[in-house]
Amino acid sequence: MKNLFIVILLFISMCLMAQNVPQTIDYQGRLADSDGNYLNSVVTVGFLIYDIETGGTALWSETQDVNCANGIFHVLLGSVTPFQTNLFDNADCWLELIVGGETLSPRTTIASVPYAVKAETAYTLQNMGSGSGLDADLLDGQDSSDFMPATTTWGDITSVTAGTGLNGGGTSGDVTLNVNIPFSLTGNVAYPNSVIVGENTDTGSGVTGKNISTGNYGYLGSSDFGVSGRNYANNGSGVQGYNTALHGSGIFGVSTGYYGGLFTASYNGDATHVIHAMYAGSGGYDAIGVYGRSTPLDFYGYGGYFEGGYRGILGLIYPSGSYQYTGVIGIVNGGSGTNYGIFGSASGGSTNYAGYFSGNLHYTGTLSSPSDERLKENIQPFNNALSKIILMDVHTYNYKQMIDEKQFALPEGEQIGLIAQELEKILPGLVDDNVHSYDKNEGVDGAEKDVETTEYKGINYIGLIPVLIEAMQEQQEQIEELQRQLKNLR
Repeated sequence: MKNLFIVILLFISMCLMAQNVPQTIDYQGRLADSDGNYLNSVVTVGFLIYDIETGGTALWSETQDVNCANGIFHVLLGSVTPFQTNLFDNADCWLELIVGGETLSPRTTIASVPYAVKAETAYTLQNMGSGSGLDADLLDGQDSSDFMPATTTWGDITSVTAGTGLNGGGTSGDVTLNVNIPFSLTGNVAYPNSVIVGENTDTGSGVTGKNISTGNYGYLGSSDFGVSGRNYANNGSGVQGYNTALHGSGIFGVSTGYYGGLFTASYNGDATHVIHAMYAGSGGYDAIGVYGRSTPLDFYGYGGYFEGGYRGILGLIYPSGSYQYTGVIGIVNGGSGTNYGIFGSASGGSTNYAGYFSGNLHYTGTLSSPSDERLKENIQPFNNALSKIILMDVHTYNYKQMIDEKQFALPEGEQIGLIAQELEKILPGLVDDNVHSYDKNEGVDGAEKDVETTEYKGINYIGLIPVLIEAMQEQQEQIEELQRQLKNLR
């Protein structure tokens, strides 16, 4: 076992009673190993009393198995081996401890209080025989000054000294210890232990931080926060909350102002997360990394609001299986009004897309565009559609797979369609200019953005449908006219 040392906490003698004086001494101590760790186990301790500070022969001894809790133990000396009646006749006595076979030194001087054992003789004066001149009844009613002055030392606290982080103290009377501001505690404890622990068994808080000044608070110097935590470790936390209740919270913030919680981060890097939420469980559960809810009333509240200088929301999935995955999903269910699963709006730029999809687009409902007469003006007939259709050339072709242009996913395989530049000469209103932009350094931490754009022309194939309808109608008129001419020739 490791070397042990003992810190004496208290040494109290028996109390003198009117009858049956106890023949034991109340003794408390604290045991720790050589590294300063307090013991939490049963330890065998030998107690010996000598009449000399070193060497000599023990006048009395006994051995007890003591139970240490955080190093503290309590025994009654004399409960195993009774004290001899003349043990404390000696002028001085010393107590020696043997812990786990190791003798602790130096021996501890026994104060005068234990000599109260001798007071038992006051109850047996009648046994000293007549003529001795001693009679305990003769002591009644006498002033204490008529007897020998007491010289017993009781071991009173003579001073209270303020340690690190404290001030105050004193040498007499009631004393006060105050916490120095700023107050800092440091320690070396392993997870999940803490330097400071606040535990409450009722409905209140274990630790409460409250800012009531308009100047500084605590030790970090801010007028805005009641409690603040700092971390200097690579993977540490400034403030950590731990909860084991099903509906509890590791950290709970309440505010009557704008923010229930405010988080900032200043590290310059693409991997910086002002808030990093991570589900640490496992198994087949659709656990939520971040959950936001705001439902003050029906038709009011935003569950999440995100504002970015480059992207407002980015949904990423890196699948490893063969299931169906969704980067962003929008669901509205219920009510009797108009529901939008996803609503996008873009305006103010040179090129605006309410929705831009790089890849195939599929829908299971209907696709419609506004065509209400009430939304239109300058309505004119469209003529000569058939002559324009005749000018159009239909081609088969394959798209170039532009690997360097990130996220520009063009269809693969043989395609059938028109060439935008050719159609633009015939029906320019059905051809528009488009822009695909991409950051060549996206995903490279610390790299500056290198945005390149690919400009291309697109065709409004849906807009061709009315042209085809008009062309078919014109063609039908020609067919009917030819039929009339044939009929007249017969």
